Amino acid sequence: MEPAAPTLDHYRDQIAGVLNRTAIDIGSILIAAKHAHPRRFMEWVEAELPFSYPKATQLMAISRAFRELPPEKRDLLPAPWTTMLTLTRLDADRFDQALEAGFISPDMTRSQALALTGKTEAPEPEPRPWKSGPPKGTVTSKSRLPASLLVRELQRYDPGELTPTQRHELAAWLTGGPDGTTEVDGERELCGHVG
Repeated sequence: MEPAAPTLDHYRDQIAGVLNRTAIDIGSILIAAKHAHPRRFMEWVEAELPFSYPKATQLMAISRAFRELPPEKRDLLPAPWTTMLTLTRLDADRFDQALEAGFISPDMTRSQALALTGKTEAPEPEPRPWKSGPPKGTVTSKSRLPASLLVRELQRYDPGELTPTQRHELAAWLTGGPDGTTEVDGERELCGHVG
């Protein structure tokens, strides 16, 4: 007789554990990068990483709060990084009490975490306007992916897989206007000619 397949709850808990480690580990890497390059850190995050500087600071806060937890306690952290971020508001004693009482678990919701902090709803994050616009070289877009990652992703595909319409739209985007420029962040910058 074959052993029974693991339950979906088992897989959920495995995924939650990986997500927890990922947020904490990314935060640790960001802390090291900020320590090594404090002057260029914010510009680097905005230009090269697939998330914003405010999210980077939140991931670092998660790492600072939870990276020293023993593995058995780390595995009990909630999966959503925003829920973990909410738990960083608890002092160490309150966190330990909630963990021991079973209030903190992989399936914990953000609302439950807010209740532990004494808040019923999260305040809307305040936008952090740049003092004089985004750092030089930052390309802002709805995708939030750096151009280098977008180019690498596009290069994974065979150009023959593109439809004529896709090729035309891509060529038009690359060449921009009749002068061979493409608008980036409200300015016209040389992007290159197709052809």
